[in-house]
Amino acid sequence: MTAVPTDTSALAAQDLSIGYGGHAIVDGISLAIARREVVCPPGGSGCGKSTLLRGLAGLEPLQAGTVRFLGEPSTAPHPRAALVFQQASLLPWLDVRGNVGYALDWLARWLHARWLHASPARAPD
Repeated sequence: MTAVPTDTSALAAQDLSIGYGGHAIVDGISLAIARREVVCPPGGSGCGKSTLLRGLAGLEPLQAGTVRFLGEPSTAPHPRAALVFQQASLLPWLDVRGNVGYALDWLARWLHARWLHASPARAPD
């Protein structure tokens, strides 16, 4: 992990601030992660590791800063990104079929939105 984002990074963040109730948990973080690089942020319990990861993944709103994934601005979860949580992250009120269906529905909506916003040259036949 390098300190300054570059255009060739798989994931880059600049001056990130993430917090709750006006209190910054993560403040002023910049990083760049290369393609195929594995990153595991160290730190004690409650220091902001999970908050940082959720912000980078688009699961938490940013108070400040920018995130780029594969060279494009990222403000929401992306289907080509993966985040492994410490605990099971299934929706407990859904059964297995419901949890898988939820993910597939989200993916279908993302693909549909991407297709709608594609330029005519990139639109499928």
